[in-house]
Amino acid sequence: MNSIQYIADGYTREGDRAVLWRITDYTYQIEIGSGISKYTINLNDTEYYDALEALSNTIEKVTA
Repeated sequence: MNSIQYIADGYTREGDRAVLWRITDYTYQIEIGSGISKYTINLNDTEYYDALEALSNTIEKVTA
C-alpha cells in the first residue's frame, strides 16, 4: 500500500475530532485535535479491527 487511507472519524468527549488513518499495511494512526493542540497515537503491527477498536475507545461515536 503506497498511500495514506482514511478509515473513520468521530469526536472525543472534549469535542476534539479524532481520525483513524491507515499508513501502511498493519500500521495505523489516530490523529486527535487540530492545529497546535493536535497529537497522534501510532498503532504498529495492528490488525484493522483492533485499530477500529482503539478509535472507538478514544471517541464517543464513530461517524464514518
